[in-house]
Amino acid sequence: MARIPITMRNLRNETHGLNMFSYTFYGPNGNRVDSVSSFFMDYDVDWAGDMRRGTTQRSYIHILYVGNGDYYIEFGFFRTDVEVRVPIRR
Repeated sequence: MARIPITMRNLRNETHGLNMFSYTFYGPNGNRVDSVSSFFMDYDVDWAGDMRRGTTQRSYIHILYVGNGDYYIEFGFFRTDVEVRVPIRR
């Protein structure tokens, strides 16, 4: 398991949050990596809840560790896609 810290800020004009359908993880081999967030409900971004406009929230994303290398998170916000590289080494 890998625990990745995440800080998010709500830039929308309405209450909003990040949920498990907003992002996908890929491991260093290019294959999708499963989330294990349900085992870490107290600390995981999927269970962090919504935020009011302009507020910031810190949490974690928990995924299966499949080896050292660069992992990628693809965030999909309707038509805007953002990819973030996350180097993970044991």
